[in-house]
Amino acid sequence: MMIKDFGSGNALTKENLASLRETEQHFLNEPKWPDFCVLTWADYPYCNNVAKYNSLVNPMWAETGMANITDQHGCLLPLSPVQLFAKYGDPDFDDIEGTINKILDSSSDQAALISYLSSDFSRENPKSDLIKSIVLFGTPLHNASYYMKELGLVGQDPRRIDYYNDEFIEVEEAILADYMTESHEPFLNKEYNAGVSPSVSYTYIGYSPLEALVAEDMSKILVSMVFVASYMWYSVGSFFVAFCGMTQIFCSFFGANLVYRFLWPTGEGFGFEYFTLFCGLSMFVLLGIGADDVFVYWDTWAASGKEGYKTTADRLSDVYGHTVTAMLVTSVTTTISFFSNLSSPFIGVKTFGLFSGLLVSINFLNVCTFFPAAVLVYDRYLKETKFAFGVFDSVPVMLSRAKAKVLGKKEEDADGDEDHHKAVSFFRDTWTPFLDKHK
Repeated sequence: MMIKDFGSGNALTKENLASLRETEQHFLNEPKWPDFCVLTWADYPYCNNVAKYNSLVNPMWAETGMANITDQHGCLLPLSPVQLFAKYGDPDFDDIEGTINKILDSSSDQAALISYLSSDFSRENPKSDLIKSIVLFGTPLHNASYYMKELGLVGQDPRRIDYYNDEFIEVEEAILADYMTESHEPFLNKEYNAGVSPSVSYTYIGYSPLEALVAEDMSKILVSMVFVASYMWYSVGSFFVAFCGMTQIFCSFFGANLVYRFLWPTGEGFGFEYFTLFCGLSMFVLLGIGADDVFVYWDTWAASGKEGYKTTADRLSDVYGHTVTAMLVTSVTTTISFFSNLSSPFIGVKTFGLFSGLLVSINFLNVCTFFPAAVLVYDRYLKETKFAFGVFDSVPVMLSRAKAKVLGKKEEDADGDEDHHKAVSFFRDTWTPFLDKHK
């Protein structure tokens, strides 16, 4: 909630602060408020009993007479300059400038005060055209035991179950919106938004800031997928092989989720129901490790084409022996590092480590079974075709030839570059000439 003064340009007046205090009291004294406010629970983590205000004492506030940070219902008090002024012995705002200086001298409350005021506020300019107040209320509306009972999961550990599901969220957010509309918006509009200064704007947040940040990162995973797939296609020179490589990476997610949900032993049986957005972030890890394994196998297979094996079986056996050993070492060490998080007491860290380790393990199995078969199919049946996948596979060659023409080379030289790694060709034909030209 934000109060803005359009008249004098300074909302830090006795009248405005008193008005903000009255508004906060309106929320705290509303009859249904205990059903919607943010409560402090006395029996974490099961959250069955509310901690009353007499049992929650902040020692720093005791000598100021503001010993309690919750009301008689266990509701957390609003966060605003009103509470800070009361804490520093000026609950009626008789010495605004002096109290502000006291707060600014405090290392513990200075940042809080500044966050409630406009950005141009300072000790030298102790004015602010707005005042912010955070009134803490929202969903969920019940404790963990209620939802566990509704889901028929009484007796199980709620820390391991995502009990507050989408169905509960949808219903309770609608109830919360109706409560705000019926109980508080008429008061706020009457007191502040009648066309005179000051006015108030308000909103309520229906998400966790941390989860919102993770969700934003998750939205970038599509960009990562496109980039990895495009580079893999260009690097291996085959759309079919790149497609199979990306497929085995994504299939690792489904296999890991199967083990995570139904087969991993837990204290209550098998499988974890608790799945957070942090587990979803494991896809970034999987894209990197999976693509690396694809490049290791493909490069070894491509290099083996010059060795003159008697049979394809001999070639496959030799390539398989070299690559699997290397990938096994990297996969095992990475998996162990992730599984070390299983000792963490935090369920979010524990499940992230478990799921990431499973992803790496399943990816190793896929790259040792599915991907060699895909490469063999390509080498035997699709490598020389000019249709379907062969059309797609011609794109990297076309790009290589176009680059050769720009550099003034003969078209045949593009085919000759196949004897060298693309990174070598890039530094030799593009990067070094560029440096020579601009040095």
